[in-house]
Amino acid sequence: TGLACWETNTWDATSCAWTTSGTQPTEPTGLECWETNTWDATSCAWIISGTQPTEPTGLECWETNTWDATSCAWITSGTQPNEPTGLACWESNTWDATSCAWIISGTQPTEPTGLECWETNTWDATSCAWITSGTQPNEPTGLACWESNTWDATSCAWIISGTQPTEPTGLECWETNTWDATSCAWITSGTQPNEPTGLECWESNTWDATSCTWITSGSQPNEPTGLACWETNTWDATSCTWITSGTQPTEPTGLECWETNTWDAISCAWITSGTQPNEPTGLACWESNTWDATSCAWIISGTQPTEPTGLECWETNTWDATSCAWITSGTQPTEPTGLACWETNTWDATSCTWITSGTQPTEPTGLECWETNTWDATSCAWVTSGTQPTEPTGLACWETNTWDATSCAWITSGTQPTEPTGLACWESNTWDATSCAWTTSGTQPTEPTGLTCWETNTWDATSCT
Repeated sequence: TGLACWETNTWDATSCAWTTSGTQPTEPTGLECWETNTWDATSCAWIISGTQPTEPTGLECWETNTWDATSCAWITSGTQPNEPTGLACWESNTWDATSCAWIISGTQPTEPTGLECWETNTWDATSCAWITSGTQPNEPTGLACWESNTWDATSCAWIISGTQPTEPTGLECWETNTWDATSCAWITSGTQPNEPTGLECWESNTWDATSCTWITSGSQPNEPTGLACWETNTWDATSCTWITSGTQPTEPTGLECWETNTWDAISCAWITSGTQPNEPTGLACWESNTWDATSCAWIISGTQPTEPTGLECWETNTWDATSCAWITSGTQPTEPTGLACWETNTWDATSCTWITSGTQPTEPTGLECWETNTWDATSCAWVTSGTQPTEPTGLACWETNTWDATSCAWITSGTQPTEPTGLACWESNTWDATSCAWTTSGTQPTEPTGLTCWETNTWDATSCT
């Protein structure tokens, strides 16, 4: 009795004794560094025990594990890639644990479009923005009244257009043209000389356009000759003829105060002598002479017509000795046209001009970044137009929209949560868009049961069995 477990007794009938035989199993060799042998008298076998240290988990993506049989330990090695430098001002680095790399993201702001022809864009790396600069050329001033400025976006310049109205032609000889910069028109002025009056019956007037004067022509019929001495010829302005009449003259009676009679046989006539004082000449047109037989002198009478008063500021009086009247002339300046919708004309009798007044309504300020002002000449008002860009839709659950008034755009921001690392080999990650989180699932395989007495279970994290 008291046999070792590997020993058995066999009855040897020859020697008539029990023979004890058997050899203890050889202790295993070639063990892993973490394994040791222990003799188990119950199972009558060497029990190899010990577990390889668990491979470290929760490694960064750039780290790997290597088993070192010398130190009998897992060596974790690897270095995170250097964060990129020298980024553009709009770029930023984000570490992506999934791809195990630095992700450079960001977009240069879009260069503004729809610039005026005088504007240019320059990228400013300091403010990280496009700077739009340039000034519209000044609108020319000092234009002639017939000229106007129009902005030409093709040539990017002010175009001065307009032509001075053509000077009228075909004028009468007494007319002249004068350019009036106020009404921006040619003023034709001048009056045909008055036709002479007080003509002899044999005279008539003809207008001579060459000399621009009235030509008075015609001759008095010749006086009859061969008269008796007592006959005389008298000119009859009514019939425009000479009338021969008379008997031997009776000594004239009823002489004028300045006359005396003397009979002249040669002339066959009473000679009445004496001279009426000469009728004054050089009279003003309103004056006339009247003979006064009492004083035996000419009486000058008549008054110049009173100069008109109450004239408009543009009117002046000129005395016309031909028509013997005051001529009131002058024209009210033409009311300006082509006014802007906010302007009105008012006649100013003090300065004798049209006053154009009115101010364009002030352009609205404090606009939203997406709004612009446009002048509407029909309604005579500034029209503010423009619509805020539509807020982006279809965002990932981790993203949110924020309105940025500087760039006048919706900024979509937010980062998907980092996928969990350091999972057990039976675990996997699934993105759940509803909860907006990574869901880690999976179950370690069940440890086998029903082993034979020599079998033990060891979990192998490499094969995950």
